[in-house]
Amino acid sequence: MLAVGMLAVGLASAADDEPWREVLDKDGIRVSQRLSSGRSMPEFRSVAEIPASRWHVLAVVVDVPNQPRWMHRLSEASVLHAEAPFSAVFYLRMDLPWPISDRDVVVESDTGFPGEDVSLTRFARTTHADRKPVEGVVRMPRLRGHYRLTALAPERTRVEYQVDADPGGNLPAWLVTRISRDDPWYTLKDLRERVAATGGEYADFVRRWDPSRTPER
Repeated sequence: MLAVGMLAVGLASAADDEPWREVLDKDGIRVSQRLSSGRSMPEFRSVAEIPASRWHVLAVVVDVPNQPRWMHRLSEASVLHAEAPFSAVFYLRMDLPWPISDRDVVVESDTGFPGEDVSLTRFARTTHADRKPVEGVVRMPRLRGHYRLTALAPERTRVEYQVDADPGGNLPAWLVTRISRDDPWYTLKDLRERVAATGGEYADFVRRWDPSRTPER
């Protein structure tokens, strides 16, 4: 299993000392940005509360094949390797508006539990022999971030989604604005809707991992 500590070091952001600036607050979802010199795109963070248990939300987040159903612009997601329930390597492809080339990336992800009511799913760009660059698609040189899920109540979860990315190549300013401001808002909006729509679809996952619903994990 990928060590959480190793991934934490890899995710240390060059923008850590820069202040966050809120750029959107709509329908209970807040989006903030920060930008370091030399970066083509701001690091972004969106925060929302979802009326569901932390384990239900986590089940949706780590269900990689179904991520295109709620992650904005994501057209393809497939698991390449999984060593444990909360550790995986997977492939993502983002659909960008024509005539701009799509972007893709191979990601390693690990979920840890740093607090009794908190789960932290970190992800970072990696490589995999089964996913070579695709002609006509730009392989992203950097992608790292996390989903921090905090249980506020048995059926209420605070979600923090944060990303530091370099999409590669040159993107028009209007698209950079959309990706770093609008996309994280839509992602959490659609995540909230996906959680509401799944109902008991992840009941087995919740029964297995939620310590309040099963005597042992």
